[in-house]
Amino acid sequence: MTRSRQNKGAVRSESLRARDDGLRAADSDALDWFYSRSRRADSGRGFRDPLRTLRYVRKAIHGIARWGGEAEEVWNVSRLRQFLLYLPLFFRFGHTIDEFYIYRLGTPEWRPHAQALLPWRRTEALRRLHAGIGIDDGALASKARFERRCVEGGIPVIPTILELDRGEERWGVSGSRGLPATDIIVKPDLGLQGRGVRAYEKVPSGYRDHAGIEREAQALIDLWKEESRVCPLIVQPRLRNAREVSVWSTGALCSVRLVTTHRLDEPPVLLAGDFRMPRRDPVSCNFSRGAIAATIDLESGELGPAQSRDVAELLHGVAYERHPETGGRIAGVRLPRWDETIKVALSAHEQFSEFQSIGWDVAITDEGPVLIEGNQDWGTRGSQYLGPTPLGWTRLPEDMKYWFETRSTASG
Repeated sequence: MTRSRQNKGAVRSESLRARDDGLRAADSDALDWFYSRSRRADSGRGFRDPLRTLRYVRKAIHGIARWGGEAEEVWNVSRLRQFLLYLPLFFRFGHTIDEFYIYRLGTPEWRPHAQALLPWRRTEALRRLHAGIGIDDGALASKARFERRCVEGGIPVIPTILELDRGEERWGVSGSRGLPATDIIVKPDLGLQGRGVRAYEKVPSGYRDHAGIEREAQALIDLWKEESRVCPLIVQPRLRNAREVSVWSTGALCSVRLVTTHRLDEPPVLLAGDFRMPRRDPVSCNFSRGAIAATIDLESGELGPAQSRDVAELLHGVAYERHPETGGRIAGVRLPRWDETIKVALSAHEQFSEFQSIGWDVAITDEGPVLIEGNQDWGTRGSQYLGPTPLGWTRLPEDMKYWFETRSTASG
């Protein structure tokens, strides 16, 4: 395992300066629109409510109490000064206190680029408003519906063996009934961030869960049917990464996050991407469960050093040249079947063309790339904290503006 501390602010600001002159003028109109429209969208949810503002100020105080000491050590900026630096960013752009630290907005290298680092809260406010113009969120949110639509379009996707909802069972599109003689995964149909995901190992007597309890297939199905009265569930086979990728896995699937965007009169294009690896979790590869992520050169599929979402590590510029648990080398390695992986994401977006941008999670297996899921709320933080380019300097604001103008005209 190699854990290095790097002067990330200096390295990235060099990249930012190289692009600043050419992109700032081109993107200024779209960025102005983004903040104007997203502020109004957020205001509709009570942004101007003084009590809501006070709640965010309280969160800022708690965030500074939690991370301010680390920032003071690294930035040489007092906690009071950090608070005073943060407040204008909150009121002008809507950045949360964790984004202030994740993006290092208290430093002279990054503070001038605060506008280009799109805040999640404002982006999500626009997404909700966009959905209100006639987008069916459930096409992506429901894993069962997502799988059926991918199958219709010939997109490789993790198959659904069984759906369970309100005590009723529905077997997958393959038409077969009965659990397979392989390891399986059970997850909430509308679950987020890996919550509620469970793995079952195939054993001679049936299936064994993480606690070592073994049950026969029908007993498990009966258990899930009862659980589905509260939360719909789906059952899927437990896929494994390709041999070249499994060196970074602690049990869960490693996944490529590719963000694609498009306009109605153009094919989808690749916007951003990163590679996510579980750190300790044997079931889920999610930032909320300790995963780490590496940058990807979108042309070649070559990985950069990995970072966690831990604010203290980010403040100190901690990066992992090798996986901290498995020891597998990360930086400088090219992902296998990279062109195929990109093709799967772009083809999938054509199948879900009613969405402006989608974050695809793709597993690279020995049989090829397979879609895990598509996310309309794909998270701006994960695509920006790794760097080097803020989303405000991509085509994303322009595409969002185009979609709102197009949809508003169509609905009018």
